[in-house]
Amino acid sequence: MSKNYYAILGVPQNATGRQVRQRFLTLARERHPDRFQGADKVEAELYFQQVTEAFNTLSDSERRRQHDLELAQMVVAPESDQTQVSKVYILRARQEAKQGNRQLAIEFLERATREDEGGHRAWYELAKLLEEDRRSLPRARHAIIQACDLQPMEPRYLELAGNLFAASGMPDKAEEFYQKALDWGGAEPKIEERLKSLRRGLRGGMFGKS
Repeated sequence: MSKNYYAILGVPQNATGRQVRQRFLTLARERHPDRFQGADKVEAELYFQQVTEAFNTLSDSERRRQHDLELAQMVVAPESDQTQVSKVYILRARQEAKQGNRQLAIEFLERATREDEGGHRAWYELAKLLEEDRRSLPRARHAIIQACDLQPMEPRYLELAGNLFAASGMPDKAEEFYQKALDWGGAEPKIEERLKSLRRGLRGGMFGKS
């Protein structure tokens, strides 16, 4: 059990059935997905789904009793609403990217990073998309640095950081990240070759994507 339905609905744990219903109706009027458009609608859909789930649980006496027991036994903090929203944005970004809607995918990923600043996956996927346009390299470097700061032992993130700094004409930083990728991920011929190329004095533009 990873949700607190009282917190999602915004009512105290001793709320009456009538209070639960009134709160749900208020939220349904204020946050129904039909009131929103575009990316905002995605967030509203997720929120309304959670609110409906909370109401269905708390308005049923047996399900509410079981929920109260689970809350009393919780030892792990529930996943935040912000993290759940961020995951939805990441999924939408992947869908848009597959359909060729690159800019919209970037916008969804940027929303994901704002919702959950600690979400390293969103920062990584944002860097991957931005990598495709050399004009976006500064933003891509910023994104991958965020991902690496949050997940400093992830070889994929470190490799992408090396690629981005190499493509930006910053070989010292690229070498640093490639070496870290090998340190944490073990031998990887592709990265080893890129590192050798850097040390031979070659510069960006010759590396493929990770």
